[in-house]
Amino acid sequence: MTRIITITNQKGGVGKTTTAVHLAHGLALKGKKVLLVDLDAQAQAGIALHVPPADGAFYLLTMEVKRSATAFIREQMAEVRPNWQLLPASPRLSGVEHALPSPSVSWLAESLGRFEGAYDYVILDTAPTIGRLQVLAIWAADWVIIPAAPEPLSANSIQKVLRTMRSLKDEQAWQGGLFGILPTMYRERVREHATTLAEYRRHFGDALVLSPIHLAARLAECPAFGQTVFEHAPNDRAADEYRRLVNTVLKAR
Repeated sequence: MTRIITITNQKGGVGKTTTAVHLAHGLALKGKKVLLVDLDAQAQAGIALHVPPADGAFYLLTMEVKRSATAFIREQMAEVRPNWQLLPASPRLSGVEHALPSPSVSWLAESLGRFEGAYDYVILDTAPTIGRLQVLAIWAADWVIIPAAPEPLSANSIQKVLRTMRSLKDEQAWQGGLFGILPTMYRERVREHATTLAEYRRHFGDALVLSPIHLAARLAECPAFGQTVFEHAPNDRAADEYRRLVNTVLKAR
């Protein structure tokens, strides 16, 4: 069975795309078949991997679930690493809500259903907004991961995502759930970070607050090389921390 994991936060600059890219690559390195879908009109996932913007995600959202359409969408995928394909985004996604062939909240899930069994994991990287596309991405997910900087203002953005999730459960009988909140860009020597992380754990519970990803220069360098930290600095602490996230996901399956 294919697991769909949505990486989302309405706040930008929290390591959302970094997390989506590293989770996808980490799972692929474990021998899992992975599709990363870039749902951000800024095409950040593709940029991080040196894949030019393209309309793959747009076609996924706008083409009906037919064999010919599925074959065409597959042609838009980039094989970025062994076991790992990317369906890239482009600026056309900025107005895609008006081109969706169905008003149903389940449309993206239905469209992704064409790939059921072809991948072990589908990772959805979303834009830093709360809009219809984010709602569709959450509905499609089995699990949602919310990357969040350990700052007081981040709590508000987390709550907005959680409210959307609760609304989908209460009003649309959504069957997915929160996999966890992932503290990113963490610095233990910054008192505010330690305090906020403790507050996350107190408020959400230890089980739903994942092990933090520390701020790392090597991680920030990766997009310049079109690499992940597993390639650029495999012995760096950031690589170990993302491996830990990958193993947590694999154990939950």
